[in-house]
Amino acid sequence: MLSNKYLYVTDCEGPVTKNDNAYEIANFFLEEGGKLFSVLSLFDDYLGLFEKKESYTYGSTLKYIIPFFLEAGLKDKDLREYSRKTLILTPGIKDALNAIKNHMDVYVISTSYEHYIEEVISYLQIKRENVYCTKMRLDSYELTKEERSLIGEYKKKLLMLPRITWDKKGNLIEGADETVRVLKELFFSLFPSFPIGKFLDSIVPIGGKEKARILREIVNNNGASYRNVIYVGDSITDVEAFEFLKKEGGLTLSFNGNRYAVRAAEYVVISDNALILSEIVEKYKAHGKKGIDSMRKKGEAFITKQKDEEIVEMSEKMRRTLRGEEIGALG
Repeated sequence: MLSNKYLYVTDCEGPVTKNDNAYEIANFFLEEGGKLFSVLSLFDDYLGLFEKKESYTYGSTLKYIIPFFLEAGLKDKDLREYSRKTLILTPGIKDALNAIKNHMDVYVISTSYEHYIEEVISYLQIKRENVYCTKMRLDSYELTKEERSLIGEYKKKLLMLPRITWDKKGNLIEGADETVRVLKELFFSLFPSFPIGKFLDSIVPIGGKEKARILREIVNNNGASYRNVIYVGDSITDVEAFEFLKKEGGLTLSFNGNRYAVRAAEYVVISDNALILSEIVEKYKAHGKKGIDSMRKKGEAFITKQKDEEIVEMSEKMRRTLRGEEIGALG
């Protein structure tokens, strides 16, 4: 028999923090690291959206950037210290989570590295056992001289190649096919022939299907009804969790999401303050989805089920306003 327990499950970057930690690490420590990260992020999006390999996991950008961290000599302590110093919470989220904790258990499923997530949950006092993230230890692998040379060579090459762009049908345009070819060569042909290939295989980014799998695990472990589960996300890595929970009758919220999140979630929430999330939770627990429908617009917050291009643009604009143009543009 299912319990009456309610569960609040959230992505981290976006709904909880303004950071994109891996992008920021790349941008700070690597020469032209922000540009390089964007190249890898678009490669990740393209593979997931259009090549649709059964085993592919959204969020693999966090795996693809690791060789370049190693080539730059980064260590785990660098990631921890940087994460601690640069942590920026989404406005209102601390009060929102404190209020939500009065009603239900809070869980985090994040693609972010554990170095960063541990800083976030320590500050927000979220139980470690309620948190799932990408596990990775830079200190556990040392590049060979040949690998270091290869990574340096390909980094220069990638920064000179055209941006990966595609049309509505997924056809690569403006020379992007060469960029994709070079990236596939590096990650799917060359790296597997070196020791680093096994190290990269051991890293499982917590995005896409992994988020959906973990969400199912959390619900089953708590013996909860899916109708009593709330999932909040904002990006392409949340789409499969959104789709899964929607089918099961739970509540899915895109909070200042990009177009992928907006179109996948049931409700679109656009706000410069996360406190609205605690109000939505209270309404949902008391009145179900009818309670949320009655909110529609709450002060400066906008809540809707509409998914047209105007809503997408409103959500993406707020995303960029809160998190910056570079981070806001990432998938």
